[in-house]
Amino acid sequence: MATTLKLTYSSAHLAASKELEIPKTKAGETTKFKLPASILKHTQMPQSLLTIRFRLRNSTKWAQAGHEIAWVQHTFTGLSLKDFKSHPPRSSLQVSSSKTTHTVKGIDFSFAFDRSRGVLKTWTHNTSTLLAAKDNLDPALKIGFNRCPTDNDRPEDFLDWQRYGIDDLRSQLRDFSLNQVSDTEVQLVSKTFISPPILAWGFDATTTYTIFGDGKLSVKVNLVPVGGGKLPKHLPRIGLDIRASLALETSTWFGLGPGESYPDTKASQKIGLYDSLVKDLGVEYEVPQENGNRLETNWLKLYPTAGGYGIRATRFDSEQFAWQVGRYKDAVLEQARHPRDLIGQEEDALLWRLDVATAGVGTAACGPGVREEYSVKVEETNFEFMLESVLY
Repeated sequence: MATTLKLTYSSAHLAASKELEIPKTKAGETTKFKLPASILKHTQMPQSLLTIRFRLRNSTKWAQAGHEIAWVQHTFTGLSLKDFKSHPPRSSLQVSSSKTTHTVKGIDFSFAFDRSRGVLKTWTHNTSTLLAAKDNLDPALKIGFNRCPTDNDRPEDFLDWQRYGIDDLRSQLRDFSLNQVSDTEVQLVSKTFISPPILAWGFDATTTYTIFGDGKLSVKVNLVPVGGGKLPKHLPRIGLDIRASLALETSTWFGLGPGESYPDTKASQKIGLYDSLVKDLGVEYEVPQENGNRLETNWLKLYPTAGGYGIRATRFDSEQFAWQVGRYKDAVLEQARHPRDLIGQEEDALLWRLDVATAGVGTAACGPGVREEYSVKVEETNFEFMLESVLY
């Protein structure tokens, strides 16, 4: 058996890699071996991470040489990367308002907000449209709680989500204000009540959009549940629903990957720096359902394959987040029973989720449901994301 050591640091750049021989170990026995002392010189680097991979030296009847049979990762220093660099504002911001729209413009970017609903309508950079609304129910960006159910959700959790109308939450605007803090900073505060029709529960939501002269957008959210004993016990997720341009065809992220991960399945994925075409991020299950979520991400970039303006996302406070990108609405996936049912049902946009909490998947289709520690509680929640347009 061969063992490969990889040491990464500073935004997941490879610092060193070495193959080690380990003593022959029989079944049931334990072997100890020393790691190279040279590792120590890298352990003080920012965000240093050691990955040890155990691979087959020779081919067998069940796997080819090089097949990875085990791995482990060890963090020497914190991995809470803040990928954004501080830049001085490049331009003053110009604010204009009509009866329907607040518009904030910089030297090469523009944000438009719907005054009647308190939501973002469009974000453009030069001639590139990065985010855009579809209609009043599908703005460019909004607070999101729902996800398509998995097969494991259907026996119990999905029924509860439907009972409480989580798949049909509506937003009622209570107040929307604009304040030009300075020449290079504009703040818009939207206060809404998010609730299902008829039922007497919901969230008092305050969303603060801050636009800076260097083109960054901060989205800060405060959620307070309202409804007393009429609240659901759990939620599918908490985060943002975003409608992004189809031109953002490629993704790069630093976090768990390369495959999907949920709170109770994440041990199958490694921390690392990954790239993927957006169309390859999903998992095509035989029965269409929730898929493609990725956890413990420090930063994420979506950008055009051939170059152009893309978006870089991170938590403002450097905390990790979850994300998912697809082309199908939750209701379309939920109603489909075969992959062929999805043909022609794609949205004319990337449906992008940025989450601070997401439920596990459990095994309720044939066993226990989601464990309590992997569920999303209905409680006051605060989070903030930073989005930045970047030329790639």
